[in-house]
Amino acid sequence: LNSEKFSKLAGEPEYAVVTLPSLDGQSIEDATQELFDRYQFGKKDVNNGLVFVFAIEDREFRLGYGDGLAPIFIHTDADDLVDETAKELLRAEDYDGAIQRASNTVFDYVAAFDQEHGLTQAYAEGPALIAQQKAADKKAAQTTFVGIASTLSAAVLGLVGFLGLRRVQIKKRLLKTASLPSWLT
Repeated sequence: LNSEKFSKLAGEPEYAVVTLPSLDGQSIEDATQELFDRYQFGKKDVNNGLVFVFAIEDREFRLGYGDGLAPIFIHTDADDLVDETAKELLRAEDYDGAIQRASNTVFDYVAAFDQEHGLTQAYAEGPALIAQQKAADKKAAQTTFVGIASTLSAAVLGLVGFLGLRRVQIKKRLLKTASLPSWLT
């Protein structure tokens, strides 16, 4: 795939497939990033590497890609790349067939983007797109944190108010039925 197809595209993206028997408790995202960082797929100046990781026993898969290819894959889910036919092949333990099918789909995505926009545009815009995505993710995390903190604060205030009201109600009821010692009033 690299020598026959990817090598003919601008920047010659480098594609790899890694099959793992198991993730051994690691997330597929972390395993993919670790492999991508360790082997540094693609050309450094345009960061155009791709690695498709298949964890067989865990039945998980994920495509890792360099920042230069972000415009192509940032909004693409791995399920878009592994269609139902490829999933059936995986279930039938025809890993070669499934991986070949998914790999061809990955190439098709890259080639289609190259035809429509040009890979040099992807390489130029990718790092900025990744930075924007990270900023958006950070803002979403902060918004989530603020939302959770606000909800917890409201819940605590509501509980304190409820307990205060209950205390007043109990005190009134006791005052009607019996006299209280001074230390309770």
